[in-house]
Amino acid sequence: GATTIGSVSSLALGAQHVYAGTDAGLFAVPLGTSPAGAVPVAAGLSALAIKALLVSGGNVYAATFDELSGTHAVSTAAEPAVAAGTATWAEFGISPVGPNRVTSLLRVGDTLLAGTNGGLVRYATATSPWSSANVSSDPAAQISDAFGVVNSLYTDGVTVFVGTGNNGVFIAPYGTSFLWTAFNGSGETALPSLEVRSLLGVGSTLYAATRAG
Repeated sequence: GATTIGSVSSLALGAQHVYAGTDAGLFAVPLGTSPAGAVPVAAGLSALAIKALLVSGGNVYAATFDELSGTHAVSTAAEPAVAAGTATWAEFGISPVGPNRVTSLLRVGDTLLAGTNGGLVRYATATSPWSSANVSSDPAAQISDAFGVVNSLYTDGVTVFVGTGNNGVFIAPYGTSFLWTAFNGSGETALPSLEVRSLLGVGSTLYAATRAG
């Protein structure tokens, strides 16, 4: 029979499936089929509320929220096993991300970045704890947002782009030096609103969805 997915909070495109994260688990929809063909594949995840998803390097990364502990964490597993519903999930990093909801995920080499709602950007490797990506002692080289909100992360392999909730876009060179500068344009090229909802890159062009369109 058909599967009812319910309210979807995140989507990610894999090799042969679209993955849908919901408050009731993770689902895999084979490409070219309708959502009614979704297969539940959350078995083994420590929590079923999925807040963000990423497919990268043959792995699926799922940001989850555990209501009992009130913590947000990221788990990862090999994509073929996730699609088959047989994944053995492992928590990424040696600590939870923290108390703030994860809004977006991005892989930079062996490092995973997590945009959050209230804690700006966090980062970790598989063998390190999650830490703040505002590493510079100079506030001018940090991401800033009045409410600590980052809604979207993107990289073109040269630059890392961060879309904040009410202070526009920040950029840093690709890597983990995390020296940030504002990237909001000026005059006719300025962002129409500093409330950035999402970022998307196509070729050499970056698109920013903002409150003003």
